[in-house]
Amino acid sequence: LVYLGFQVCLSPFVPSQLNVWELGGAFLMEFYTEFDFDTGRIGIAKTTF
Repeated sequence: LVYLGFQVCLSPFVPSQLNVWELGGAFLMEFYTEFDFDTGRIGIAKTTF
């Protein structure tokens, strides 16, 4: 990425004060996800393309 004329590398992962993992676009763009709020489950499957 070039920002203000400088070549920079940005990490999609940032530190957190909480003891949790947040899976955002950097991870989930490679996967299909399904959120089942009734049972409290999350399904994740790798895309085929």
